[in-house]
Amino acid sequence: MMTSAATTPTTTTFPTTTSFTTSTTTTSTTTRLPDDDCKDDASANCWGRPDEDCFGIYLPWSQAHCPLRCGFCPNRTPPCEDQIDHCQSFDPVACHGTQYRVWARINCRQYCNLCTVPTPPSDGGSQSAHWSETSPSDGAVKYACAGGGVSLAWNYVISTGVTVGDIQWFYQGHGHDKELLALTSHGHFLALPAYSGRVQATGKSGINVSGMTVADSGNYTVEVHLYEDVQAGAHTVLTRSVFVQISDDLMTQDGYLHVTQRSEAVLDTHTDKWTLELQCGTFTFRGDPAFQVEWITPAGESLASSDFQDNHFNLRLTNPVQGGNYTCRIPSQQVASTCLNGNGEHKGEATLHVDKMDARFTLLEKENEELKTSNTLLQHRLQSLEHDTLDTITSRLDKVEASSQHQAAFHATDLWSSTPPSGTPLIVTDLHYNHANAYDNDSGYFTAPYPGTYFFLATTASANDTLLHTVSLCVDDVVVSEAEIVAVTDDVHSTATVHSVVGLTAGQKVWLRGDGQEYWGPATAFSGFLVSP
Repeated sequence: MMTSAATTPTTTTFPTTTSFTTSTTTTSTTTRLPDDDCKDDASANCWGRPDEDCFGIYLPWSQAHCPLRCGFCPNRTPPCEDQIDHCQSFDPVACHGTQYRVWARINCRQYCNLCTVPTPPSDGGSQSAHWSETSPSDGAVKYACAGGGVSLAWNYVISTGVTVGDIQWFYQGHGHDKELLALTSHGHFLALPAYSGRVQATGKSGINVSGMTVADSGNYTVEVHLYEDVQAGAHTVLTRSVFVQISDDLMTQDGYLHVTQRSEAVLDTHTDKWTLELQCGTFTFRGDPAFQVEWITPAGESLASSDFQDNHFNLRLTNPVQGGNYTCRIPSQQVASTCLNGNGEHKGEATLHVDKMDARFTLLEKENEELKTSNTLLQHRLQSLEHDTLDTITSRLDKVEASSQHQAAFHATDLWSSTPPSGTPLIVTDLHYNHANAYDNDSGYFTAPYPGTYFFLATTASANDTLLHTVSLCVDDVVVSEAEIVAVTDDVHSTATVHSVVGLTAGQKVWLRGDGQEYWGPATAFSGFLVSP
């Protein structure tokens, strides 16, 4: 399949020709899917499959996976549009060449006139009528030499009960209308006068055409008319087309072979190595090459071409390149298919001298450029890695430093007043530790210097026989922990403890709240510290 403009042929001796129907047509119906569910499976490569795969034994699969592409959607057809914006820059061979057929159907549907949705044959194709596997595929290209002939061996397969009606063959050359070439009616073959003596029927629906000239190049089409119910007129037409390319000389632009060397090294994607590419051409094949060439190295070794692209047979050489003469030639056993007309010795080969030092230097220069590029990329990756690593270390150090700097803790004992008014702070006055100076022993408030998680603990006791005391740990105006002190006897002091883990933002205040009763100062303590910032 052609995947880019670089692999598309750019020259040919044949302009665009009108495409004939590329699929079987019928008057019968086929099961169709609900419109809402009628879409192709993206993973099924629907446009990469030939029209024939929509029917016959593939019909159930096609209905499930390729309903839009195969024409099974009610009132919907695929959009007739190109998928790339430069289809018109391609040579017509990109539309009709066998090796490019799938590429053209996917990428240049409108430009190549490939928008026709295949119409299913009656009763599902293979159950009723279809083309044999040996028949030329639709849109295939065949080659012939002037004065010779071509065999178009179409053959159909039909089921019991199907009647064959007329068989018609058509020809359409460049700039001409489609014209009838021959027909079979009621078992009798008849060639039109212009083709009398040149066209003979072969097989079930094939023809042989002789006495070909360059002017006979063009599309050749067969139509087989079939009837499952003659009286009811249930009519099916099987149709296929082949493009026949005829030449009176070697199928190159000027009738000669030419060998050239690419000025720049070419990367072989199979070996991932840089190569020196020699090109032999320029050919004018509309489809796959009609023959192959062979390459003879300076040492006399015979090599096959690396590939055929852009109308050239290519040979790729890796370092160390052998210097000397490289010859591209048509093997003797294939001369008959090249239309050289006895000129093979003179026109069937071409030679190019390759300078060993220049060739090796070209490849070494490209390999060196690639190494420089790889080295630059590695340097950028290393710098990026170093930068990322440095940023990571710096960030972690900043966090450690922040953690070491953001510390707060305090511990205080004894009360300034053992009977503060109800709802006011129990002011614990004697400071033993006050890191970050966050606790104020004049007001009894701890003010969070940093956001983070804190832990607080307070203990106190009753100073009289009041039956019930309450002490509360508060964050701003919210009680987060509370305890009750129950008196037992006059000479026994009951104690209570409050504690809590809280998340604070900077500036929030934590304090102890009393209920107006008398607390015992020497038994009171208030502590807290930052657990983590």
